[in-house]
Parts: sequence; C-alpha cells; structure tokens
Amino acid sequence: MFEVVGLEHRCIFVRCRRTGETYRFEFGDDGTLTPREVRADQSEARRVATWYLFQLRRPTASLI
Repeated sequence: MFEVVGLEHRCIFVRCRRTGETYRFEFGDDGTLTPREVRADQSEARRVATWYLFQLRRPTASLI
C-alpha cells in the first residue's frame, strides 16, 4: 500500500495509497536511512524506502 513518490538530495518520499499521507525519510551518502525514531504507523513506509534505496544501489536495478 506504500509507494515511493519522490527522491531528492538525501530525502526519499513514500506515500500511503490508502490515506494519501506522505512520509519523508532522510538517508546518508551510503544510501541507508538515517537513524531516528519511527512511529508505529511509519514502519511499513520505512521498509519500502529502505527496499527502494537498496534497489538503486544494485548495478542491475530496474525500477520501472
């Protein structure tokens, strides 16, 4: 139910399709999300952001 809707310098935006709410996560130079507390309703959005950033780092990534 979550999708990445934007990627800017050191920020990734993940939107919940059900509610329309967008979450903003920051990430470091190595592509990992910066440590910070996450509310329970953000855990799935954070997982999607982590997966997306991991896919970007793979040399054969296809995110179409």
